[in-house]
Amino acid sequence: MKSIFSPENFFFRTLARCVDIVGLSLLWLLLCFPVVTIGPATAALYHSVCRVFRFHEDEGAFGLFFRSLKANLKQGILATLILIPFAVLLFFLYYIYSAAVLAEVSGATIAIVYFLLLLIIPIGLVCWLFPLLGRFHFPLPDLFLTAFRLMIAHIPTTLLVVALAVGLFLVSSYWLILSFVSPALWAAVAAWPLERAFSKHMTFPESGEEEDS
Repeated sequence: MKSIFSPENFFFRTLARCVDIVGLSLLWLLLCFPVVTIGPATAALYHSVCRVFRFHEDEGAFGLFFRSLKANLKQGILATLILIPFAVLLFFLYYIYSAAVLAEVSGATIAIVYFLLLLIIPIGLVCWLFPLLGRFHFPLPDLFLTAFRLMIAHIPTTLLVVALAVGLFLVSSYWLILSFVSPALWAAVAAWPLERAFSKHMTFPESGEEEDS
């Protein structure tokens, strides 16, 4: 009888993981509203989800999230500020290409297809950059350089995590309710191939979030 109400049984462990997924996703969405905090929020999301879901650590997911957020806040904001102008430029180009397609400009459809394919590069860089920030400690220039090198060195993983991110974004845009789980779900699934890649380069300096807490 005691095992039925034990917090260690399958039902309560599953319930706790579901609460983690929803709660961490909502925290991430909330912290993305200021825009400049997208980077540290994503790093904290990946770090906490990876530690709990990938490595099955007993420490609370929310405590891990806020400790990582605090440790990576400054560097994450700087990285986000660097990326924002490029994001604005890419959005502007997408708007131009889309308008050209609607206006039935010759060659516009082919151009936007190539443009969308090329978006794999910046999206892929971001998909490596912030997990790296959450898991390891780098000076800012080395963080970008390492993310770029990993993106190129592990192309199948890059394509997988980009496809997962884009797919979840499109589905969540259609069914908004899924936005409450999709951020943490991406981190939980992406952690498996990303961590396998990280394990091949374990000379990376571990994140100092523990020391900064």
